[in-house]
Amino acid sequence: MNTQSQTDNGLRSQLVLFTTGDSPRSMRARSNLKQALKCLDVEDIKAEEIDLIRNPDKVLEHGVFATPALVNTSDSGQSNVLYGDFSDLDKLKEFLRNIINADQVEQPDHCTQP
Repeated sequence: MNTQSQTDNGLRSQLVLFTTGDSPRSMRARSNLKQALKCLDVEDIKAEEIDLIRNPDKVLEHGVFATPALVNTSDSGQSNVLYGDFSDLDKLKEFLRNIINADQVEQPDHCTQP
């Protein structure tokens, strides 16, 4: 599983999806993220998933205050967070564009809002 991607500036980036078990919002977040990665043709990028029910100590480590949350951390240590179930596919794609090479994130015609 490849949880890292290389950005345009050469830095590595890691995606982490924070969930709370199989709550409805966590399930939608997983599904919407998977769909967005497929639509953007970057299915080889997988987010590491941390279930905060099983690993509550990770909240403090990463500073996540709500779930679901998708955290991108670059090698430089800078983090960006997207909260919610990612139902807004355009917002999710924009978040992903910031961490994946721009030439990899062209939207195919078959990609639609979930």
